[in-house]
Amino acid sequence: MTSPRRRPFSRAWTVAEESENIPSPCVRNCCLDEQDICLGCFRSLSEICGWSQADTPLRKQFLANANQRRQQSRPHAFKADIGLNERSKPDK
Repeated sequence: MTSPRRRPFSRAWTVAEESENIPSPCVRNCCLDEQDICLGCFRSLSEICGWSQADTPLRKQFLANANQRRQQSRPHAFKADIGLNERSKPDK
């Protein structure tokens, strides 16, 4: 019985395989602001350009950065989504 052929180790191959389970957050509404942040997905231009080569931990960091930017750009929308806006407070 012959042993199966092994694929030679390739860092690019393992990064691509490992990252396949995190899809791009792109919403096809690309427009960069003055700081080169996309107004559709809230990633920076460098995060957008680096997405395809990023491994899973780096992609998660990109997503966390984008979520933080989204919350900072629309803080009232997120408070309303979870019921914490000023109008939802009970009257005294």
